[in-house]
Amino acid sequence: MIGGARPAAVRSTVGDSLRVAAGRGFPPGLFSADGLARITTIADQLSGHLTSTFGFEIELGRPPGTADFALAVTALHGGREILAGASPADPPLPGAHDGDWGLIAALSRAWSVPGSALDLELHNLALEFDLPEGSQGAPAPNVFLGARTGVLPPKAGHPGQMELPLVGSAAWLVDDALPLLGRRLPRAQRDSLFRCFEALPQGSRAFQVGVMLARPIDALRVCVIGLDHRRVTDYLGRIGWPGDLIELDSLVGPLAAGSDSVVLDVDVGERVVPSLGIECFAGEDGDPGLADRWARFLDPVVQAGLCLPERRQALLDWPLVIRESEAAGWPPHLRQASGFVGGEVEGSLVRAINHVKLGWAPGRVQAKAYLRVQHRWRPVPVPVPAPG
Repeated sequence: MIGGARPAAVRSTVGDSLRVAAGRGFPPGLFSADGLARITTIADQLSGHLTSTFGFEIELGRPPGTADFALAVTALHGGREILAGASPADPPLPGAHDGDWGLIAALSRAWSVPGSALDLELHNLALEFDLPEGSQGAPAPNVFLGARTGVLPPKAGHPGQMELPLVGSAAWLVDDALPLLGRRLPRAQRDSLFRCFEALPQGSRAFQVGVMLARPIDALRVCVIGLDHRRVTDYLGRIGWPGDLIELDSLVGPLAAGSDSVVLDVDVGERVVPSLGIECFAGEDGDPGLADRWARFLDPVVQAGLCLPERRQALLDWPLVIRESEAAGWPPHLRQASGFVGGEVEGSLVRAINHVKLGWAPGRVQAKAYLRVQHRWRPVPVPVPAPG
């Protein structure tokens, strides 16, 4: 993880890691120069100690342009305290006390209270920056609340888990976290949200809920893990999804079937919204044949006209491991962390394809790729003695 004990202040930004992650340059076909400049502008305003993982969202059916930027913040190594404005060693976040940034700071302060519901249940915040063409400055991000165990379905024989008064694994989310982000749910939206939780089949969970602070919508995004692509349509029918299940299954089903696992994203207002996303994963980092599996997954996406061939090639060229010992200009905060953990391991920045999301709206399918950069520790290579 990026961070570690900090005996003294080290000024370093996410932008420092971004530039090292570029290696000799990002693959052509990912970003335009203007798009990368917008990302860098945001990254240079964020303390490097804020995150160990950041990434990009790119639309695959369009030529290279802008990309959205995201990062994950946990309670480890001070990221939570930076968001709360309680870390004197780190520069304040852009607009830290204003508007939506103020809401994020308030949430993070509550999250920092030992033994509180948020301390016990909230594992991480993912901050997602929408960066459309022509955007300037540092907008407030959308916020995704990541649960430690997730909101679980009712236990067998115990229906009505979500009935009022609220009990069970959703209480911290609805009664604590969402109000701090300005989302006190009206009864109709609360009922729709609970219906999504109650309909979860055994073995699945809602592991993340998104609040779209940067968009003019009140709908919450519910992200469900533990559904294979064949169980998605059954779940959507149970929550009253108003879209065309037959069209969804015919247009998206064959593409999602090529994935190793999926995550379902549904937007929930007073009713469940017709548009949705199916996040497709090819496997875990380090799995044998992972690159080939991504290639096989992307081929029909290209054939369907949802991904340009040059975008596909850029994705396949993206994975890379950049070791501290092999990189010039290693970010100062990462160098400090390496000094703390000792000489048997060294830091690395790992570039990987996280997932490809198939977005469906009535009459339209869209494909987006989510690329990840993550700091990890690796054993220092042991020199092989020369023969003789």
